[in-house]
Amino acid sequence: MGKYSFNFSVDKSGTCKISVSKSGIVFSKEAIEALGKPQKVHIGIDKTKKVLGVCVAQGNTSIKAFDFATTEARTKWLRIQSKPLVREIELITKSQFGGTGASFPAHIEEDDGVKYLIVELNKK
Repeated sequence: MGKYSFNFSVDKSGTCKISVSKSGIVFSKEAIEALGKPQKVHIGIDKTKKVLGVCVAQGNTSIKAFDFATTEARTKWLRIQSKPLVREIELITKSQFGGTGASFPAHIEEDDGVKYLIVELNKK
């Protein structure tokens, strides 16, 4: 190690991420683009693995679909307001989100032919 110990991950702008606050879940432009800018999405939580998964909503299903990139403005950033989802994330992360909230990195994975935006809730 050299003379300095630089942290190069201070500015996370331009990265694929979500932010969670008491107001809801905010998706970055990069996260929206990674999913392909769908009109509607399904959001699920794996409590055991502490992971949030977001995928394009499937047609005829009883699973709740959230409006997503429905307008041009919503392709730059968007918020999904869901108190039940925020509460579940707070339980998993053992956090209580205020106005500023917390950011979590996200990435794309494919499972059984379905593309998911995966958010590891144990990483900030």
